Amino acid sequence: IMSTIDHILQNGEVETFRSFLKTLYCEENIDCYLRLIAYPMLSYEDRQVEGPLILADFFSPESEQEVNIDGFLRIKLENDLQNKLGNPDIFKRITRSVRTLMTMEPVPMYLDYRHKILGMPKFEEEISSEEDIEVLEKKFSEICEECQTEIEDEYVVSDDKYWHPHCFICTVCGLVCTGKFYSLDESLYCGECYQNQYTCSTCNKLLEGKFHELGNKRYHVRCKVNLECSYCCEPLEGGFVKVRNEKFHVECFKCTECDIQLGGLDYINIDSIPCCLPCATEIGMDLYQ
Repeated sequence: IMSTIDHILQNGEVETFRSFLKTLYCEENIDCYLRLIAYPMLSYEDRQVEGPLILADFFSPESEQEVNIDGFLRIKLENDLQNKLGNPDIFKRITRSVRTLMTMEPVPMYLDYRHKILGMPKFEEEISSEEDIEVLEKKFSEICEECQTEIEDEYVVSDDKYWHPHCFICTVCGLVCTGKFYSLDESLYCGECYQNQYTCSTCNKLLEGKFHELGNKRYHVRCKVNLECSYCCEPLEGGFVKVRNEKFHVECFKCTECDIQLGGLDYINIDSIPCCLPCATEIGMDLYQ
């Protein structure tokens, strides 16, 4: 079944519908809707430009074409445009909300207007407003990430993705995640399985947020700092040389002036940078170890 909005768009009645909405002082709804349904089809670069423009044109309190949407959706949209700019699904819920605004009252009134005033024939398979809402709900319903079927009732949401409660299962143990859970690289983990696999190899504490991987080991960002060579800033794996609070690859532990490797040689530190004795003597430094 085709919705009434789709009939209007495909029947070339956008301008007629816009003129009717203007009499209801809500013509901005169709203008906004047309921009919203075109947004996902744009290139990633164009979406990055168009997203903030849609926000400014239709959802800013200063806009002359401000569309009446729920305040929570407006705040979420602002956050998404900051953190997920270019994502094709940013406006999914907003599109549904704007379409509902037109479907609930203006569309039935428009149908009555086009039949009785304009004398236009009814659309083929014209449906009631209740059926129109059902078509709308089905078209914009959420799809479960696990089973890829429509979600009709309760759902679990994380990172703007949706699951049936019984499909919200841990990648490792296969059990439903009922308590604390973690989402990483598009995989779900229950609290116990995540803790078993994702602890810092330096401090043994749970890894949350960003972390680094070196080989088969994982580290907090703050812990990885202690595992970088002070000379080349590359990760330290295997043996290394420690000088006071600095750490070096064996091959990187060399004189700052002449590049000779200092392993087994006497040296001094100049502002925490190692220097061999001949070079230190040349620059007039006192010897200490």
